[in-house]
Amino acid sequence: MTVPYNLLGIALGAIGRQTFHLLKWKGRTANAAGLAQDEYEAPVACSGSIQSVPQDAYERLGLNWETNTRLVWSETSMRAESGQQGPDLLVFEGKVWFCRSNTPWDKYNGWNQVIVVEAPQSQQHYAEGL
Repeated sequence: MTVPYNLLGIALGAIGRQTFHLLKWKGRTANAAGLAQDEYEAPVACSGSIQSVPQDAYERLGLNWETNTRLVWSETSMRAESGQQGPDLLVFEGKVWFCRSNTPWDKYNGWNQVIVVEAPQSQQHYAEGL
């Protein structure tokens, strides 16, 4: 069933939008040591709602308490890691975050809910200059 209006768009009009940068995953290549290395598109400015994960949701969503995790709602399509495909990266709060899972409502209502986890230090260089 398709909803005739964008609920997230209505909500963001009331609560306001936050800006983040999205780096879409392009693929993997071998680095000098022969190890697989992810490659990303150039960063694109996007907007949505970035919120903390409620404490009662951590167990329900299978999240690790030791990770820095956020929920992101956006009209922008984002992809989580899946099989041989790497995750898209988001940059906000001066940090890089990778898409751990997503609920793609974009086909029905024009938006996505994504769980993002702070990326390891080795990927934080993607935040430079953003």
